[in-house]
This record gives sequence, C-alpha cells and structure tokens, in this order.
Amino acid sequence: MAFFRPASRLLPTLARRRSRRVTGGCRMRNRTKHAIHCLLFISWVAVFVAVTRPEFPKNITIDEQERSWYNAFLIPIDIIRMTSHLLLLPQLIFGCIGLLAYSAFQRSETLSKNVRTCQQTGIENYWFEVVTDNQLNLKPQSRLVREIVVPGSYQTLKGSLYKARALQYCLEDGVSPVTKGQWIVHLDEESLLTPDAVRGILNFCSAGTSDFGQGMITYASDTIVSWFCTFADSLRVADDLGKLRASFNLLRRPYFSWKGSYVVARYSAEKLVGFDHGFEGSIAEDCFFAMVSMRYGLSYGYIDGVVHEKSPFSVDDLIKQRRRWFQGIWMTIHSNAIPYKHKALLTACVYGWAALPVLIFCFMLPSSGYFGSLTTYDMFLNQIFIAINVYQYAYGAFISFKEKYSSDRRMLLLCVIGAVCVLPFNALVEATAVLYGLISRKIGFHIIQKSISSTMLDQKEPRASIFACYRRFNNIRFL
Repeated sequence: MAFFRPASRLLPTLARRRSRRVTGGCRMRNRTKHAIHCLLFISWVAVFVAVTRPEFPKNITIDEQERSWYNAFLIPIDIIRMTSHLLLLPQLIFGCIGLLAYSAFQRSETLSKNVRTCQQTGIENYWFEVVTDNQLNLKPQSRLVREIVVPGSYQTLKGSLYKARALQYCLEDGVSPVTKGQWIVHLDEESLLTPDAVRGILNFCSAGTSDFGQGMITYASDTIVSWFCTFADSLRVADDLGKLRASFNLLRRPYFSWKGSYVVARYSAEKLVGFDHGFEGSIAEDCFFAMVSMRYGLSYGYIDGVVHEKSPFSVDDLIKQRRRWFQGIWMTIHSNAIPYKHKALLTACVYGWAALPVLIFCFMLPSSGYFGSLTTYDMFLNQIFIAINVYQYAYGAFISFKEKYSSDRRMLLLCVIGAVCVLPFNALVEATAVLYGLISRKIGFHIIQKSISSTMLDQKEPRASIFACYRRFNNIRFL
C-alpha cells in the first residue's frame, strides 16, 4: 500500500509550464487521431453491413415451411439468435459510446519497477503491500514494501475463500496501517505501473469525486509468450475504452462489472463493502464486490493512464481463466444478495455470453425467414454486431501494440491483422470455456502462470496480491 505526496510543490508547477509549451500541438494531433478513429469505425460498420446485407424472399408462408425441417430446427435457432442479440444490445451501445465519445490517444521485476516508477514520478509517502498465502521472503526495500501473509487458520465470518479471503484479511483491524482518508490501489502479481497511470491515480485521488476507479490495462508491452492469447485479449482493451469508460463516466456505476486489477478504492468505501460475501462471492470476487457496492450508493470513475499486464501463456490457461470468470459471474447474477435493478444489465450480458456456443452454430446455418421482416432486422443487427466486434479486436490490438512497435509500422499492422484473424478461433475458445463452465463444478480458483522465470505452482489459492495505498492531498495535481 502506498501514500503519494509530491517531493516538492515545484513539480506540478513545472509540469504545468511544460504542458503549456508542448501539449498544444500534441492535443491537436490527438484530436485528429481520435477523429480518424471515429471515421474509420463508422465507415467500417457502414461498409460491412452494406456489403453483407442479408436478403430473404418476401413471400414466405407457413405452409411452405411446414413441409420442411425448418419449423422443427431453424425456427428455435432463430429465436435464440434474436434473443441473444437483444440481450447483448446494451453492451454494444455502451461500447460504441465509449469508443466514439472518449479519446484513447493521450499522453502516453514487477515490484521493483513499480517502486522506481513511483520514485521517478516525484511522489512520497506511499508503500506497497504484497498479500500472500505463502511466505515469499521478499527482500526488504526500506519502508516501501511490506509482506502480509494470510494465516492458514484465518476464516471469514461468511466463509469466503481464495482471493476474497486474502483481501478481507487485509481489511481486518490491526493487519494493515491503512486508515480513513487513504486510498488503496489493487494490482495483480504481474501488473506494471506507468508514469501516466501514477499521474492518473493521483489526479483521481486528489479530485475525490468518486469512491472507486479503474483505467485501461494492456497486455502486449513486455515479452509476449502466447501471441494467440495476447491477440485474444485485444477485445478486453477495447472493452476498457468502450463500455467500462462509458458506464463509469455516464452512469457512475459498474453496471457491466469491472476487473480485479488496476482498482483504485477509497479505504473507507472498500471497508464498508468488504470482500466477505461467502462462497458465491469468492470465484469472481471483483464482480461480486462491484455489484454489492451499488447498494451503498458509492460512485465510480474512469482513470486516465495505462497499466501493463500479461495474457495467459497457453490456450489451456485461457480457457480455464474464462471458465472461472463465467462461473463466478453466473453465481453473481443469481445471488439473492444483489438487487435485480443493479445486476439487470450484467445479467443480460451473461445470458448473451452463455448463448455463444449456439450463436456460433447459428452462424453456420441459414435463417428460416419464418419471422419475415423481423428476421431481416435481426440479421441486420447481427451484421452490425460482427462489424463492431471485428473493429474492437483491431482497435484493441492497435492500442496495445502502438507503444511496442511505434517505430515499426509494418509490425504494428501485422499485429492488428493478426488480432482480427484470431477472432473466429477465439470465439471457439470462449464457447468452449462457456460449455466447460456450465457442465463443471463451480469450485476452485485456477491460477494461471504470469511469470516467465517461474513455473506454475500447484496450489488452490492465489499466490499474491499487490496493493498500493494513497493519501488524499489538497490542491495538488499531477499533469
């Protein structure tokens, strides 16, 4: 956990002066880039829909179809397809709003790197806490790093398990020195802070207008072990820039959930909600926490700045990761502890996600045309879904790789094309994870390997979580 305070009040002043001199042209270039992105997005969707526009016979009668297998097979498939599109429509709308209304073109050894980043940014009064179930024997780095080992005998009041249990332990009195008025930043084991992320966190904490915040996470900045998994995670980057940002900025609520990393939380708000929600809140503890927090009227905001993480190292790990997410979120939307008005949009998205195996099957079949013009409108909506999904993969890959290959445009283009080519195969992987999640027992917390230098540990609980805590300070902003 870490407290942030600038080493000198002169630092923000110099940053403001420097920004006046050099950011004017940069702003213009960034606005131009965003305008080009919006134009490409709208043009791509329009052209794709126009080229692939479905046409059906205008006069189809029930008698004609009763003599075929359509009524018994294709009509139920059409009903599932149309229902799924309607369930996913809110997610599509918020994704488009986020991508079009907000620009992503802004200024742009995990633990030691994060410490150096905080030092180089010019902040003081912070520390990192590594929370683990197993003793890691970290090398002490003065006052900057604390290791918290969760006792094996520790049990929460409601019997929470895995990461939720470890997070709840940190909120117990006397475990951590964090107090009211301070801020906690949750990072995963492999999370790497950037200077822009630190500035964004400082601005967010200084403003104090929201209780929780989250920003964009990319997965291609460091060594890439699995290109397939990295390309597959391009959609997650686009989701951060789309529906997450739109829901946080417009609704100030996590109606579509959020991620469990790069989370900035006011300590008093986090302690109010807590992570002790029993077994149903232990599989996808981040999602359950977000849904429960809305009962208290707590607000959310989007944080500028990017944090770098890693994608799974194998397709097997990718499937198991998605399976856990699906099972955890499925348990969340069916929990009686969460009012339906808070989980309605998430419920629609999850049921649309659950229909993915059927939708892939539908993609290979013709439409029955039984519902006439309604079928035509649904197929039109289907083409819009596909067009936007393709663009999200391409855009997410561009944002992820643009820093890594800023001087090699050919490689950047190949990465964008690669992400689009991965889309149909990743859809099969996601569908496999959904089926796996539906038929397997909802128990266990699979830990995927994120460290290149270490081997997978055979354990049932998370190895570590990293926190950073920040104190709110007056009239100080990092630009």
